[in-house]
Amino acid sequence: MNVAFGQETKQQILLPGPNGVHISTQNLFDYPVLKEKRHFPSPDQKIIIWKSDAGKKKMQKVTELSFPGSPKEMQKKLGEKGSSIILKKLNANNMDEAYSLIKQHGVDTLGLAIISPIVQEAFGLTYVDSSWEVGQKVSYHFDRVSSNKAEKDIYSESLNGKLPQYTSKYKLLQYWSADSIAFTRWGAKVPSSESTPLYAQLYTLEASKKEFSVADLTYINRTDTDSTYVSFSKPIKPNSRIAWYIRTIDAAGNLGKPSDTLYAIHFNKNKIAPIENLKVRDTLNSLLVTWKPLPSKAYYTAIQILKSRKLGEDYVVLDTIAPSKSSFMDKQVIPGSSYFYKVRPLLFDLPGVEPMVFTEASGYKEVSEELAPSTPQGLQAVNKEGKITLSWLPNPELNIFGYYVLRGTSLNNMKVINGPIKSHHYIDSTFSKSYSGQYTYALQVLNNGQKMSDTSKVVSVSIRQATVLLSPGGVQARRVPEGIHLEWENTRIKDNSIVGYILYRREKGEATYQLLSNKPISLPAFLDSNTISGKNYEYAVSSIDAWGNQSILSPFVSVSADSDSYLKPPSSISLRNLSSGIEVSWPKPYDAGTREYVIYRSAIKSNSFDKIATVNPASPYVDKNVQENTLYKYAISVKSNNKEGSKSSEQLIRR
Repeated sequence: MNVAFGQETKQQILLPGPNGVHISTQNLFDYPVLKEKRHFPSPDQKIIIWKSDAGKKKMQKVTELSFPGSPKEMQKKLGEKGSSIILKKLNANNMDEAYSLIKQHGVDTLGLAIISPIVQEAFGLTYVDSSWEVGQKVSYHFDRVSSNKAEKDIYSESLNGKLPQYTSKYKLLQYWSADSIAFTRWGAKVPSSESTPLYAQLYTLEASKKEFSVADLTYINRTDTDSTYVSFSKPIKPNSRIAWYIRTIDAAGNLGKPSDTLYAIHFNKNKIAPIENLKVRDTLNSLLVTWKPLPSKAYYTAIQILKSRKLGEDYVVLDTIAPSKSSFMDKQVIPGSSYFYKVRPLLFDLPGVEPMVFTEASGYKEVSEELAPSTPQGLQAVNKEGKITLSWLPNPELNIFGYYVLRGTSLNNMKVINGPIKSHHYIDSTFSKSYSGQYTYALQVLNNGQKMSDTSKVVSVSIRQATVLLSPGGVQARRVPEGIHLEWENTRIKDNSIVGYILYRREKGEATYQLLSNKPISLPAFLDSNTISGKNYEYAVSSIDAWGNQSILSPFVSVSADSDSYLKPPSSISLRNLSSGIEVSWPKPYDAGTREYVIYRSAIKSNSFDKIATVNPASPYVDKNVQENTLYKYAISVKSNNKEGSKSSEQLIRR
């Protein structure tokens, strides 16, 4: 924001806002001083405001401002609300009397009323140029004219199109309340680089509303160079909630950040009602605790219920319920027992208020001889380290004598194996160490009145014991056109617990076997068709039962490589001319293993082949030692471990 000052003012007077530019002209007027009192300027003195776009000389007239020339004009400009402010401040009966007092006694007659926005606008001290919009860069120029004098361009100021920003956040400093009024104060440190708005708005949240709304406006006070504070006091109804915060606002309507929000409750601590008319009554399976409903007040947060088996000691928190409740059903009771209760309301953390005292009452739960306990729930069984661990949920009744565990191999032969058990778990290790199979478990519970519950839902668990299986006596293997055929001893004839066989294979020289089948092989024979010619294999087999137990491995059997098939030459070779020579290629073998390809070449006029290269079969070979316009023939043989097979068929090509 750029400012050019005339001789008579040293203060910026433009304040851009969301609804236009607020223009303060009070320092541009000449104020006559009579008898050491400053008076308002004569009505014939006017401030003329001009405006031009930034960088342009052409100006347009915005408005003329002056002090009202008569009581009637002053009343018209003030309106009903402004007139009320003036009449009340001057204690005048009408506007004629008020106008006369202002003219006679000067500016100080109005006191703080002079900073009212309504009064300032009516007296020509402020003006809002609503034609300006955010983003517009403009310049304002001011002339001062009267009946005997005209002064041009006494002040000018430019706007850059931006709105002022207020970044200081006001923190809550103080709060107190009396019978019918509440007071609060917020404060903030304002950096020297930032101006301070003149006003602060109070926002309140009414009980029946969902959103905050503006409730009041006041001035911001400054205590030193950077400290400011805002205070509000408002009438308030007893027992009502308070939700207040403030936002600073300048004369142009620019808002600052929301402050801390005050949440409080206005109350009379001497009128907070305790729990009254507390009673305990025996009902079916329970004790019913009742009390007089609490008043519907905002300071109640909950109702706390304590319980004990002894009068005056060993109380525990039974529950905490909503303050609107007036009863509680206690189902955790034992027939034939007395119980002692303490109940009190819980409050918000209110200043100067101690926790409420308890109201006490007692009750007795009678014994019902006909009532059986509920069926046990949540039974689980886990087999761990050769033992079956059972666990279940505790029954809700407190008069439980004990639990009884039932076991069987099916639902038809369940028998009690232990009880009464006082805890909620049991470890079963009473079965035979050699047993493998399934056990089924269930529960019943007995109460102090010797009433037995229904049987719980059953759970089943499998038991697998380690066992020694008969290993196949040996394995026989032979090569067949389809692969390697294997046979071994049929141990299922001697041990009916064996359900099949697991076959393993490894290449000769390897340390570990690989599994050949994911499922047990039911017959004592197998055809391994997934073999590679030229490799030596070793096989072994084990027996397996239905529980996954395996025997030790049988003695292994070896199968030698098929050397004739392994050294068989490629079925076809291909020849083609390249710029660098003649390329010799063949179908790439699936697994080269130890094999190498030997390349032979002969000129068409020669009756014998010459060995020209020994190569890896993974890549073609290029014969670079050839002559132009010569007919050649090529053949390939396979070599492994110094043993070479027969040559392939011959192929011809002319270079």
